[in-house]
Amino acid sequence: MYVRVTAKGLAGRTFEKVQPGSLLAVTLDRGRTIEGFVRDVAGQPLARVRVSASPELGVPVSGWQAEKESIQAKTDVRGHFRLDGIGAGLHSVSATARGFGSARKGDVRPGGSVTLILRPGGWLAGVVDDPQGHPVQGALVRAEMEPRFMGGSTVETTDAQGRFELPGLDPGKYTVVARHADFAPGVASGITVDAEGRADVTIPLARGIAVTGRLVDTEEQPLAGSVAAQEVEGQPIARSLAELLRADTGADGHFRIDRVPPGSYVLGARARGHSGRRIEAELGARQALIDLGDITLERGLAISGRVLTSAGTPVADAQIATRVFDLMRGSSLS
Repeated sequence: MYVRVTAKGLAGRTFEKVQPGSLLAVTLDRGRTIEGFVRDVAGQPLARVRVSASPELGVPVSGWQAEKESIQAKTDVRGHFRLDGIGAGLHSVSATARGFGSARKGDVRPGGSVTLILRPGGWLAGVVDDPQGHPVQGALVRAEMEPRFMGGSTVETTDAQGRFELPGLDPGKYTVVARHADFAPGVASGITVDAEGRADVTIPLARGIAVTGRLVDTEEQPLAGSVAAQEVEGQPIARSLAELLRADTGADGHFRIDRVPPGSYVLGARARGHSGRRIEAELGARQALIDLGDITLERGLAISGRVLTSAGTPVADAQIATRVFDLMRGSSLS
């Protein structure tokens, strides 16, 4: 369970993998501030621009969770902003507004000042519907630029009419993902955003299908690992969607991914010390559950070597790590 503790004027703290029912003793330090201005390319101040500061953690953070980690404020008529409750360490400060692209400044220290310049840009507007075509209130929506899904928008919430706006987008093609606790995620791909223009999109949500199975080794012993969607309809999956369509196995090797949208998928399975495996799965709209059965992973190859100084002297007690690219989490160390 992910837990975020905040209080006005104090620096928030985040706890990951908290067991339900456990007792947390939380101490919040007094927060600091980051101030600055937002202007256009002509140097004129921009009012009512949303500015946010997020800690630079040095580890991959889910695009859906990034908003929870941020401190937000809006600029006044002078284009001035003040972000309170900033914790220790370096922060990334960004600004977004309708009709403009986004601007970002990294490595900002608490107590520092920054000026952000916004250039003209586009935005996305749309509606999220349920399977009956009714608007869905409270859905979270996020866009990522194709084809590498590197640049992402802020996370916005639909209103009572199911409407949303995603400001601060650079020109290009985007995949838009919508999520709601009662439905499978909805996806719209190939949405073109022009400079200084608006693009419209409707995202339908489905009930979704549960995908289950078990990871085992070649001796049919259960494996602790993870399973995640990597491709859909023959194309790489957007990061915002991949983060939702994944599951870790229990000690018995079993996994379950709930509310998967219908479609043709390639899933990736992996476990420490074993080679990964790709599994194809066809999920029909009328299915409620599909069981992939036992998924066997073979033991992986070992990497060995020596660590030497530039003079050729062996180095004892050096720590060695490998980096594996995981579409759901970015790069991860093992």
